[in-house]
Amino acid sequence: MVCRISDYIVTRMLELEVIDSDDREYYIYKLCVMCETAVTVFTLLVISMIMRRPDVMIVFLLAYTALRRYAGGLHLDSFPKCYFTSVIVFSGVIYIIPKLSPDIYLISLTLLSALVIAFIGTVNHPNLNLDPDELKITKRKTRISVFAECMTLTALRILGLCETYLISLAMAIIICGFLMVAAKLIKQEVK
Repeated sequence: MVCRISDYIVTRMLELEVIDSDDREYYIYKLCVMCETAVTVFTLLVISMIMRRPDVMIVFLLAYTALRRYAGGLHLDSFPKCYFTSVIVFSGVIYIIPKLSPDIYLISLTLLSALVIAFIGTVNHPNLNLDPDELKITKRKTRISVFAECMTLTALRILGLCETYLISLAMAIIICGFLMVAAKLIKQEVK
């Protein structure tokens, strides 16, 4: 349904000569992805409000999307699968975050995940199909993002500020690292 709406909007843009007909598929794809992302984020924010933890979801989503944007990782083959998996996983994460503490196990797993993310850099998914120069730039951006998040974690830990946000950041790094490894293991990557 989202893609049909995107198709309709792009058709109208073509009729109004706002875009070139050669770019039709690109705009349909981009609009569809934007709409699907908006639906997913809106759902997650509603769920987090029901759980009375929108602050935790916002911190988690900001950290997660900052990494995932460049790092890539496992992608499911349809929006419904991605949507329902994201809602279940992220709701579960928001549910368990207040129950966790930043103990040595969580910190170790976070550091291991950050190292994995830094080592892999970017999973070049077929939808991205990055050329060598783009891949090099994207890997650099991933490494900068994971370094910045680790420095933020360190600052929160040293200053003793909001353990819940620290754990939210840690969980974002852990999940992103897990998705990158999963994509590599199932060979969901362009060489």
